[in-house]
Amino acid sequence: MPDNQFRSAEVNRAIPIDSKVTNTIAGFYPIFKNSELILPAPVPDRFNIIILEDNVDLRYYLATSMKDTYNIYLANNGKEGIGLLKEMKKPDLIISDIMMPELDGYDFLSYVSSNENFKDIPFIFLSAISDNDNKVKAFLSGAVDFVAKPFSIELLKARINALLNYQQIKKELYEKDKYITMGMLLGGISHEIFNPLLGIYAPLENLELLIENIEDESCRQKGLKYTKNIETNITRIENVVKSLKVLYYNRDFERTRIDLHELLNSIANIFAAKMPPDKIQFIIIVPDNFQLDANHGVLTQILINLIKNSIDALDGVKNGKIKVEAVSDSKRNYLSISDNGKGIDADDLNLIFNAFFTTKDVGKGTGLGLYLVKDLVAKMGWRIDVSSKVGEGTEFRIYFN
Repeated sequence: MPDNQFRSAEVNRAIPIDSKVTNTIAGFYPIFKNSELILPAPVPDRFNIIILEDNVDLRYYLATSMKDTYNIYLANNGKEGIGLLKEMKKPDLIISDIMMPELDGYDFLSYVSSNENFKDIPFIFLSAISDNDNKVKAFLSGAVDFVAKPFSIELLKARINALLNYQQIKKELYEKDKYITMGMLLGGISHEIFNPLLGIYAPLENLELLIENIEDESCRQKGLKYTKNIETNITRIENVVKSLKVLYYNRDFERTRIDLHELLNSIANIFAAKMPPDKIQFIIIVPDNFQLDANHGVLTQILINLIKNSIDALDGVKNGKIKVEAVSDSKRNYLSISDNGKGIDADDLNLIFNAFFTTKDVGKGTGLGLYLVKDLVAKMGWRIDVSSKVGEGTEFRIYFN
């Protein structure tokens, strides 16, 4: 089977090699012949790693050593690596040899470093060309680490794990700081908006009383229609201000043991009461052993916003379903909120948590719902991910540990 079958995670990724170990390279990793490596399908919450290595045996060894921990994508050279980058979800790490046919490691790193979408991906060189000049060149080119062949696989995995954990912590701190800063800014602005609103309500009520006394029915109805429009828009502004105030208060929230099944049922009943019968089916799955300590008010606001988002996505969809499932095992503890709605365009997926970003029609969304969710999730010390396919639906996952 030709090596170019490894360019995409969607193809059958198999390498023909012998399952019998015949010898070892410098005593560090085995050589195989006439066997076949089948990489498992990508797991959503795992890190994605691209490995570029033209030695088939070493590529096999690296993949088999890490495939149960990470989503592994294989390439024979830099040219195939570029093809992978264009086809797959952005990787979390790249491991590359230096000397490879068609496009070597340095040229591939140059491509990665010059591309706005990829230049922040950590890059590790794994090479037998390990003299000081090449090491210096590698670091000056943008690599974050250099591992010389022959190598210890356990040491390599430890360095990979440390680097990925560092990247994750750095990302979480950046996101947390960004949302706290933005929340304080927007919260401060909200005070300047709320005061004028109070000055509109009283005159509006007096105006409505005057209009009620108009004898001409046509004029009276027209006047009431106008005041109703004013009141509706004031309410929208008020709701935005309330959301901004929540963002402003950067305080610690008290946590208690949550009866998640009861909370989800109460939220679902509230939404169901406002919709035509059988328009949307709510599916709630909470295992008996699922335990969660959280702030009741914060979790309620997060769930209301996410479920409301799913309801909006099901507008015009027949047999709409919203599934909320709690998952708990030895490795992870998370809540999934999914729907079979319209889905989110890939270009919008990275923008949906931004303040005031919305794909809804004018007047139907403030662009703060998911921003507020992201902020509250960060304040609770949790993590939220989203996956979506246009025409199939969307899933949000809140990871509690």
